[in-house]
Amino acid sequence: MIVLVEVFRDGQWQEANPQIGEMVRSTYSSGHVVEAAYMPSSEVPDALYPITLTQVDGAHSVNESLTRISATQGATIVLSGTVPIPDKAFITPIESINIATGGRTTLYKETQVINGVFQIELTLPAGKYRVTQELMNSELPKPFFSLEPIDIYITI
Repeated sequence: MIVLVEVFRDGQWQEANPQIGEMVRSTYSSGHVVEAAYMPSSEVPDALYPITLTQVDGAHSVNESLTRISATQGATIVLSGTVPIPDKAFITPIESINIATGGRTTLYKETQVINGVFQIELTLPAGKYRVTQELMNSELPKPFFSLEPIDIYITI
């Protein structure tokens, strides 16, 4: 029997009702503790699974919502987050935008989700990069993920 449910918010565990995709820690009467991304047992059909960034390491600056990131060329940026899906690997498309010409190319990075948690390490050349919900779903048979757009600026 579960005796305590806590949600990881603002860098700490607190008793609260979880939202889809948030990290939840359940403590059982036996003393066992389980941490996982929250996913309700009865989902709405065709609901999109939210990709939520929880931390960015290696960046020079990051806004409060973790959606605008800047780093120096050569730095390795580590994006950590949650997505409430079973363990699996998928491809994350990252759009590279040439500011001078407006040209766009897409880079691909394999992402591994384990227990609802992922980390992506990126070392990118100078430029502007973007990850959007449209990109994440572009090669899928039907939309699967939701995501706030993430802009990454790599400076010299």
